[in-house]
Amino acid sequence: MVVLLLLVMLMAMLLIGALLLQQLQTYYLTQFTNQLKGYAVGVADQVAPDLATGANGTVVGIVENGIGAAGSQQSVIVVDARGRVVANSAGGPPNVGESLATGQAISTCLNGNQVVSRGVDAATNEPYIGAAIPVLSGGRLVGCAWARGTLYTIDQTLASIRAILLRTTAAALAVVALVTLLLARTITGPLAELTARAAEVAAGRFDRRIQVRGDDELSALASMFNHMSQRLRATLGEISAEKRKADAIFAHMADGIVAASPDGTVGLVNPAAARLLAIAPDAVGRPLREVVPAPVADAVLGGSGDGRAVRIDTPADGRVLIARITQLKADDGAAGGWVVVLTDATEQERLNAQRREFVGNVSHELRTPLTAIKSYAESLLDGALDDRATGARFLGVILAETDRMVRLITDLLQLTELEPRHTSWRPQPFHLEDLGAEALRRVEGRIRSRGLSVELSAAPHVPAAWGDPDRILQVLSNLLENAIDFTPAGGRITIAVHPEPEGVACAVRDTGVGIPAADLPHVFERLYRVEASRAREHGGTGLGLSIAKEIVEAHGGEIRLESAVGEGTVVSFTLPIAPSPLPASGGSA
Repeated sequence: MVVLLLLVMLMAMLLIGALLLQQLQTYYLTQFTNQLKGYAVGVADQVAPDLATGANGTVVGIVENGIGAAGSQQSVIVVDARGRVVANSAGGPPNVGESLATGQAISTCLNGNQVVSRGVDAATNEPYIGAAIPVLSGGRLVGCAWARGTLYTIDQTLASIRAILLRTTAAALAVVALVTLLLARTITGPLAELTARAAEVAAGRFDRRIQVRGDDELSALASMFNHMSQRLRATLGEISAEKRKADAIFAHMADGIVAASPDGTVGLVNPAAARLLAIAPDAVGRPLREVVPAPVADAVLGGSGDGRAVRIDTPADGRVLIARITQLKADDGAAGGWVVVLTDATEQERLNAQRREFVGNVSHELRTPLTAIKSYAESLLDGALDDRATGARFLGVILAETDRMVRLITDLLQLTELEPRHTSWRPQPFHLEDLGAEALRRVEGRIRSRGLSVELSAAPHVPAAWGDPDRILQVLSNLLENAIDFTPAGGRITIAVHPEPEGVACAVRDTGVGIPAADLPHVFERLYRVEASRAREHGGTGLGLSIAKEIVEAHGGEIRLESAVGEGTVVSFTLPIAPSPLPASGGSA
């Protein structure tokens, strides 16, 4: 009995103390925040005219006079419309002229919004509250007043109250313990033992049994208590296991779940649903129309949504959700509520769109040469074959178009082979500059025929890269072919290899025609070609950069492209460093 009453008293005091401290903390913080906002508003009103005219000296004087400050624990920083510090009542840091535009509070304030934030001062390691108020002059935003105040005094006050509550709780527990101990001595032994065992059961300990003595009423009660404890232990164990299982499934399932009562009040929202609908997890208790999109709410509240699937398009973020609605039935057949299951179909929609676009592009790329082959073949059948020169020229065109289709299909097959389930990699350490030299040897004839100059350079002590040399040679060959095709005669192509913190980097630079800025985001897409007609003249398929990107990323690297029209193009990629390094190399050729 003593232990039980002490536990009840302790829990009550702790609960009251926690609620009291929470209310006091909320009160103090609210008062302090309002005070800071008033301080910032006062400073903003004072400095607005001078800040608008650029009279920064006057602004400094106003801030240093401490307009509206409640004490030494508060300070204010005034920044102009570009986020630069104009005045600081604390004397810095931040110093005058320093830019705070990248800070979250200042950047939000400079967008015309009031901001209240909390943080820890890096210099004093003290918590603070900041209030940022836009400074307006004639309806135009000319800067921001950011008032800050340390929470040291509030924390000290709350600590003192907490100490008083702890001492009071300890004294109350001591008094209760003494009184209940005296009272417990007047109760019989069997009843005291039964009470102690009940307290243990209430605390979740079911393994202790009461010793049954005799056959009187207390003994019968003790026997029934033992039986109840065992049944309760088994039942609670089963319930807890099922609840843990249900909670784990509910919290970690990928689909969102929203449950509502028959009148449309939300009773349950899992984390996935909160994420998909961009709502707070505490949406329980709100009307269904405030939680789910209107088409879903109309289907549910209209009573015709059972078994329906509703598509939800969100143009803001481009997501596609599928909401499947199910009506719950009570034991008597009456409506028991609704369950909405939300599935994110964005990725599936994106893949379907990419698949349709890819099939369309491939069909277009194959139709063009097939149309040409058909046209020239018909011309040959119509009599052009009788003219030997014309027939030979037409057959040459047919051969060229056939070669183009073969190259396209070969590149498509290579992309298929690069999929993880189809690719067998043979990773090993190698030097990138060696592969660069080999790639140059393979296109040496084309380089000479086009009158281009080339250079291969490597920084000193370049570590060995890790990957499949044959695949990386294919990447370099594709990049060199593009550089040769689009670099005019007399141009220059450079291959540079150098180490980087994340691995070994290789850059292929040319002085060619360049790529327009509008095309840069799409150059790595499959079958995308800049100036498609000109690319066809060179026999390009629009897959070379896609293949290079697939290979580099499969090695854990990254590929980038920079270009400007008339200035040339730079394609660079990085590869991991070999775990078992070869001797470092470097130099130029």
